Amino acid sequence: MPGLCGCTVSLLERGTSSSEVVSRMASSLVYRPYHMIGKSFTDDCIAASSVFLSPCNHVTQLYTGHKAIVWIDGERYSDASSPTCSFSEELHDAYADGKLVPFLHSVDAIFSAVIYDPFNRQLHFISDRFGLRQLYLCVTPAGIAWATEIKAFRQIPSLNLATDHEAVDDFLSVGHFTGSRTWFREVELIDPAVLITADCHSSAIRTTTWWRPDNPPPLDDAPDSAATIERIAEVFKKAVRKRCRQGEKVGIGLSGGLDSRAIFAALPDVFEPVPAITFGRPGCPDITIARQVAALRPTNHVVHEITAGNWLNNRLEGIRLTDGQFNMLHMHGIEHINEMRNVYTIELNGFLGDALLGGAYAGHPDGEYANFLNRGRRFIGAGLYLGNLSYHTRLPFFDKDLIELTLAIPVRFRKHSSLYNKMLVHAFPEYFTTIPWQKTGLPISRNSPIDKMIAIARKGLGRLENTLPFLHDRRDFFDYGAWIRLKPARSLFQDALTAEHSPLFSFVDKSKVQTTLTNHFNGIDNSELLGRYLTVDVWLRKYFEKM
Repeated sequence: MPGLCGCTVSLLERGTSSSEVVSRMASSLVYRPYHMIGKSFTDDCIAASSVFLSPCNHVTQLYTGHKAIVWIDGERYSDASSPTCSFSEELHDAYADGKLVPFLHSVDAIFSAVIYDPFNRQLHFISDRFGLRQLYLCVTPAGIAWATEIKAFRQIPSLNLATDHEAVDDFLSVGHFTGSRTWFREVELIDPAVLITADCHSSAIRTTTWWRPDNPPPLDDAPDSAATIERIAEVFKKAVRKRCRQGEKVGIGLSGGLDSRAIFAALPDVFEPVPAITFGRPGCPDITIARQVAALRPTNHVVHEITAGNWLNNRLEGIRLTDGQFNMLHMHGIEHINEMRNVYTIELNGFLGDALLGGAYAGHPDGEYANFLNRGRRFIGAGLYLGNLSYHTRLPFFDKDLIELTLAIPVRFRKHSSLYNKMLVHAFPEYFTTIPWQKTGLPISRNSPIDKMIAIARKGLGRLENTLPFLHDRRDFFDYGAWIRLKPARSLFQDALTAEHSPLFSFVDKSKVQTTLTNHFNGIDNSELLGRYLTVDVWLRKYFEKM
């Protein structure tokens, strides 16, 4: 996907053209006609380039200053409709003045950045507070490489990467990579809120964590007071406004959940009719509820259906696009990803609103932030990477002020969406008082003891349906368990997972894979595990082919 790439010249074999290598790295990030390669930079120390999503070229910024060269993948958000200078220029000036960390603390942005200081022969890699614009770093004694996608490292001939078997075991057992691990021992996803300084000659690195989530500013009022609820509402509305610029084609992925509905309600009137997309199986609650919500204001609402006949469309390509780090069974909506750009080029996405403001991650045994780093960032966040292939995503729930306010509220007030639901009903009553929530079938305004028991029972039944296929609700979002048993999926899974020399068998015993497949075809729902198996198989085949 659009982003950054580059390497130190020391990593290249003698006689290899650094400009040719970085050009190939950039080209490996291009998938669509509107993916544009930026101007390359080379000297005797590094080679670097970028790819941006047209017309959103402000998202990938290059700035050459008197002290350093800066590449940014991402953007900052402010109240000003026309910033006086680019984000990359601001980052350069902060670095030149020795005030980089204070500047990072002050800025509201989702980004990754590379700063090259040619005078000190240093590279600096930076991630935002939650690491939501991914950047992978490969550090070897011979040199350093960086890229938005792992596959770009394949373009460096001298780079021999060793598979991290423990990381792959994580993917197969829990469904995603954990922490900063990737397919290869030498390649890591840089952590959130870090400043990594690397010496271009020695490859020595020093890492500074510039922000932590455990020290937010104190609240002015009691956590559950009317004043705090009103403040949450105002900060949220402002976060949405800051992520909209007049003249942009701004839209929303509208589901039956709470987060996208809140953004839809808060979007300024100037963007009406609101472009909105909903996808799901015909008749599912997501589509039904989204239509009710869309009827409340002028909307260009497009529904894309997921069916037994189209669900496989683009999924094998999706494995390649996500570097084999996202189970193909969770790529909901990728069937129509090429058409989505016709509806909008900027998507306001409700990513993890319920997890943070709604407190859904609060009960994790390792802590709320640890759950975000693993399930939130490495699993759910992979869906953002797919979207960013066609349009640029903005995340109002990760607004700096809203995050600080959210983290200042004790977990016991946020758990079970208690405070979040009160804010939604208070700020947007017409959207939440009578229209049900997809997870419970009830409006969140209904909170009597009986209503709460019904909601808990329905959530529990939903979880049970995921493990017991004979209870599966035919109105649900998808039915991959049944669809895998039908052609053409049946043949695809059968042929790939019974092939004599599948690369998957380096990680899982062949007999176990074939037993899992046979049991699924005989009626036991192993779809989740089969999705992981096929993802690993397809990715390894594609990676070691010419990409």
